[in-house]
Amino acid sequence: MKFTRMFFLLITVCLLSNCETTDETVDGSTATYYLCRTQWESLFTDNIGVKCKQEFSFNKDGTGVELFTAYKLSQTETNEYSFNWSWASGYFDSIIITYSTNNRVLFDNVRVEYSVLTGYLDGNYVNFSSDGLP
Repeated sequence: MKFTRMFFLLITVCLLSNCETTDETVDGSTATYYLCRTQWESLFTDNIGVKCKQEFSFNKDGTGVELFTAYKLSQTETNEYSFNWSWASGYFDSIIITYSTNNRVLFDNVRVEYSVLTGYLDGNYVNFSSDGLP
């Protein structure tokens, strides 16, 4: 009986020592690298049935370009918007995008996981992907 208790105590101690958590903090250069390493695109249908493609390219120098393409019946319309961007906090999970018209947009709860970029862009949940990662 004493041996069984000691055995379970030893097992418990060994298992608990393997439950250590590591603090994997992301610094600005790492977060920026993952955000800027590719062009992000999202294909969707808007609320009136028009097929659209939205693309973002973020540059390490804090500049970027958004391309928005609408495919309407027999015509395609593409608009290009230049912007400046910066991390909104030290947690590197929110981005402030300032367009050349001085219109500011918050890209909040940003998550970059290999070929997927998600978050809330101006309050709307978005999901971008990239197939062309190095």
